[in-house]
Formats: sequence, C-alpha cells, structure tokens
Amino acid sequence: MGFSPEYSFYIRSPQWREKSSNFRTMTGGRCVLLPWLSADDAHHLTYKNLENEKYLRDCVPLSRIAHNWVHKGFIGKWLWSDIKTRRPFMNFGIRVMAIGVTGYAKIAGKRKVGKPKLKRA
Repeated sequence: MGFSPEYSFYIRSPQWREKSSNFRTMTGGRCVLLPWLSADDAHHLTYKNLENEKYLRDCVPLSRIAHNWVHKGFIGKWLWSDIKTRRPFMNFGIRVMAIGVTGYAKIAGKRKVGKPKLKRA
C-alpha cells in the first residue's frame, strides 16, 4: 500500500512524533495488542482525521511486532482478504484492547489521568 507524499511528510514531522509519543503515554508505554511489550509506534485505525488525530478514535499504540502483524502478518492477511467487511471489526477489537490497557495504566499510575497536552505550533 503506497502512501501519498503528504502523508509521508506528515508522518516524519515533529508534530506527528509528539502526538505519537503522547498516544503511547496513554497506555503507560504499553502495546494495546501485546501489553507485555513496549509500544514503539502509534497505528492509524483511520486516516480520515489525518493531522487531527484523537486517541482511540484514530490511533492506538502498538509494538513494532504488533504493528507488523496488523499490516503484513496474520492479521493483515485476514483483514486485507475482505477489507470492507472486516476492518470495522478489527478496529473495534483493537479499541477495546486499548481501553483495557489504558485503564490498567491509569490504575497502576503509569500515566497521568486526563488527555495528553499537545503543544501548539
């Protein structure tokens, strides 16, 4: 899957790096699919709100392994075989897992309660 030049530029920007870091903080730095691993990436569940992403609605923290699974591995093969039918179910499942990991991070004191504060450019 090829990405537009605009997306490629944005995903390398300081704005995205800060946003991605804030999303990972929401789970105490844990991956939402494999919570025993550190979250290395923020995965876009949708690209509809690019540059105006919200946690859980648009992006979730994933480990590099889980991110590869979603895009290329066993989840990706299942998903891409019938994208229109399966993507909403997969995204719902990922959001449910993210809520659990976020709640655990809150309880365990691994993150501050509330929304992450983004610096305005």
